[in-house]
Amino acid sequence: MAFDRADGFRCLVNAGDTPLALPGGATVLLSSGDLDGPLLPSDTAVWLSM
Repeated sequence: MAFDRADGFRCLVNAGDTPLALPGGATVLLSSGDLDGPLLPSDTAVWLSM
């Protein structure tokens, strides 16, 4: 699941079983768990600045 907010903020939620690649050039502002390098692990949410 993903949604964008004003001023270039994006929230990504990985509810699946497979890690997802984070968008290139994004800055992580907040994460609900540890990230695996450029991957968003399962059951993890992240707020990004685009």
